[in-house]
Amino acid sequence: MIRPLLLVILVSTFAFGQKTTGITEKLIYEFDPARPVEHFDASPDGSLWFAVDGFAQIRNMIISGTRIEKEFNEIPVATAQIDPTNSYIIWMGLVRNIDLDGFNMTVTEVHKASLAKSGLVTDSIGAFTADYNSLYFSRNGEHFAALLPRANIKQQGVRDVVLLDGKVISTEYQRPRTFSFGTGSDTWAFRANDDEMDYLITKTGAQVVAKRDKNPYARPEEAIIRFFSPHNIALGGIVEGMDYNNNFYNSAALYKTSYRSAHRDSARHYMIFGNKVLPPHRWINNIAMDTAGTHIAYFGADPAWVPMGDERKGVVVLDGKVIAGPYASTSLLFMSPSGKHLAWTVKEGEVMKLYYNKKYVGDVGAGMRFVWSGDEKNYAYVTSNARGKSIVIVGNKESAPFDRTGRLGFSRDGKSLEFLGLRAHKLYQVKIKL
Repeated sequence: MIRPLLLVILVSTFAFGQKTTGITEKLIYEFDPARPVEHFDASPDGSLWFAVDGFAQIRNMIISGTRIEKEFNEIPVATAQIDPTNSYIIWMGLVRNIDLDGFNMTVTEVHKASLAKSGLVTDSIGAFTADYNSLYFSRNGEHFAALLPRANIKQQGVRDVVLLDGKVISTEYQRPRTFSFGTGSDTWAFRANDDEMDYLITKTGAQVVAKRDKNPYARPEEAIIRFFSPHNIALGGIVEGMDYNNNFYNSAALYKTSYRSAHRDSARHYMIFGNKVLPPHRWINNIAMDTAGTHIAYFGADPAWVPMGDERKGVVVLDGKVIAGPYASTSLLFMSPSGKHLAWTVKEGEVMKLYYNKKYVGDVGAGMRFVWSGDEKNYAYVTSNARGKSIVIVGNKESAPFDRTGRLGFSRDGKSLEFLGLRAHKLYQVKIKL
């Protein structure tokens, strides 16, 4: 039986023996143990959350304690997300089907859910024959895009649908992908391709950006330039750039000295930032910027170590200057909104280590997420322990282990941290006082 609960648990110690005074857990929901939770996310204050659970081949969506009475074969992780401002949820449910020829005829149902004074509001945006879908949000959360490619190559009728804020803006171009937002709802772009050409699709139409080589083993020689701006959304500490420039506001661009496949081993990467060319590296990745676009950081190949082949030793670069490293293997990079603080994880030996402003903080596990308080005097992060359970660390306090955790958020006064945690089929609202 699934039921909401209101029991408050005051936690004093847990398995590691560390004192956790000032940490409270309020049990707000209990899931059915026979229906394991497969996907979960929540706003920091717990006002909006969702979970995907299932039994056998059936999957259901639960939103803020309300089970949506609609059954699906799959509700993919990539297309069930809360927007960046924690205001609404976009999610897609898949109903698997086949025709007489055995081709995939999957139907995707797109839904939007939000909370109002009257309670949960759920809207069905539409049903489309599509599979391998993708979902994108603008940084401010005001806009979202859903890309729904055809379910199979022989599909007829409406296909390759692109939705912007729930309205169809394209059904003409094959295999839509890589949607990006500019400023407002009128500035957007995505990529598409057919058997011969790659296209850039904007509000004004399509333009050819490359010819496709029909040999699937051929290395592409398209001159791909990655553009970055503070509006790019970081997912798990990795910021993705756009491989096109459609008059969007961009603070930085990643270039190569050569785009020809024959020059792959000798080409160098370099950033142009603030109209300045920064020093080249064998490779550059994990670009991070502050919200004002005045500081940039990334991992780059160690310029003092250049063996044959694809070397992996990396350094941390801030505004074009190497500030840390070299490290045998780099992982994630996080910059505070003001650009005054920088955190990164690297692998040394068999251990993943966290550094903050050049200082070693401690050993960490997988699943790192990072957040700062409004004044940036405090920070918190999610990592995993030796048993693969999620733990939240802020200051000298460490939460009890959870199977999954939602988004972290500091209170307005910066004196406490909030999040939702799932443990043993029970959902807790957690508050940590600093």
